[in-house]
Amino acid sequence: MSRPAGMPVHLDDDDEDEHGGGGDGGNGGAVHRQVLENVIEDCLAEFRVGLHGDIVNMHLELLRQFHIQKVILSGEG
Repeated sequence: MSRPAGMPVHLDDDDEDEHGGGGDGGNGGAVHRQVLENVIEDCLAEFRVGLHGDIVNMHLELLRQFHIQKVILSGEG
């Protein structure tokens, strides 16, 4: 079965041509990929900072709870 005229062989071929990636040896796809990786990395960096803060707070809360438990048990014993 033949493909219609103007239909790219691969779906990615059409995308690169529209965004300037087809004429420069395929570098446009690499640029788009790098931009996407940078955006994802920025979002993950914010997530990591928030997660780190949550873990620190959880550890502090555990220490607080253990201290309360120690005071209660030592007062009753």
